[in-house]
Amino acid sequence: MMRFNGLLVTTPAQTWLHCSKVLPFADLVVLGDAMMRRKNPATSLLTLRQITEAAFKTHGVIQARAALPYLRPGTDSSMETRTRMVLVDAGLPCPAVNIRAYDEHGNFLALPDMSYPDLRIAIEYDGDIHRTDRATWLRDVERRQRLEDAGWRIITVTANDVRHPARLIARVRTAIHTRQATT
Repeated sequence: MMRFNGLLVTTPAQTWLHCSKVLPFADLVVLGDAMMRRKNPATSLLTLRQITEAAFKTHGVIQARAALPYLRPGTDSSMETRTRMVLVDAGLPCPAVNIRAYDEHGNFLALPDMSYPDLRIAIEYDGDIHRTDRATWLRDVERRQRLEDAGWRIITVTANDVRHPARLIARVRTAIHTRQATT
């Protein structure tokens, strides 16, 4: 328990554990990632792990324990987590989250939403702001050009890809197989 604006409330980790008994598995992972966002995280993976390991005969604890390996600190959006879960559920390797990409000279290129750094594959989730906000769009184009110029393969994902993932899964699978065949 903790105090928030004078009220006694459960901690973010305890709340996540409580939600494990009512949320579908993917939503529990999304919630856990959201609580550990790159900016202003509410909790840590260590704290979620500790509270889950300490739980005994708590409804949902089995699902919480199953979700722990899927959680990734440092995410930026729930749709990025959902994209990652689509890929993992399809049997693809779990992409790294927000890992800095560098060129062959060690110069910083970008911070892809998700990536397979060894294969130089970046996966970028584009929400509507990437389409409607000119500054965001221009920044995205420049970042993608830097990655492409350094030999990275960029896969852009939208909400439609997450809702109907067959094409996304095929694109990522093909990119991985192609890159593995050339390395």
